[in-house]
Amino acid sequence: RHFTTQNSVPSHVLRASSLTKILAESFLRPRAARLAVVCTASPCVSDTEHTLSTLRTGVSLCSCGYERERKQVIEAPRRLRLPHPKSWSPEAVRLWLEELADGAFRDV
Repeated sequence: RHFTTQNSVPSHVLRASSLTKILAESFLRPRAARLAVVCTASPCVSDTEHTLSTLRTGVSLCSCGYERERKQVIEAPRRLRLPHPKSWSPEAVRLWLEELADGAFRDV
């Protein structure tokens, strides 16, 4: 992204890994080489920041600096929270036993 806007790449952009050194020419001259980027994302909530960082890096390697990040708030449907059985009244326990196993415990 920096290369497309400034026509140069600062030294801190390229890491010192062997793979990065081999691919440096492809990063610096994207029009002269074909570059395929594979980003792996984790489904775990605890890895959200790492996944976002990976996806941002992938987008920056494959784009011309014109990408925009859109944020979307996803709300899960609210489930009806039932009270814990420990807090049930004797009447609620009796009604539950009547419904259980098609009334098999109705006489208990």
